[in-house]
Amino acid sequence: MFGYAKKDGKRILILGECKVRPSKKEIERFERYARLIGEKEGMNVFLLLVVHDYTPAIEEFLKEKDIAYFWSYEL
Repeated sequence: MFGYAKKDGKRILILGECKVRPSKKEIERFERYARLIGEKEGMNVFLLLVVHDYTPAIEEFLKEKDIAYFWSYEL
């Protein structure tokens, strides 16, 4: 999923992904793709992950990576 928004007067690209139970490898892959897309589009990217379940280790990993994440039932 994707969309556009404005932050501090600049247009940014919002990229999201939905996963049942993401792994670190899947999150890193998502980051790589997002970086490439952001470079191609020439804009900053905001990453968003919607998950059904994650472990405390994955939650900490997402915090370290500064990726916004939500439980699927929150939406």
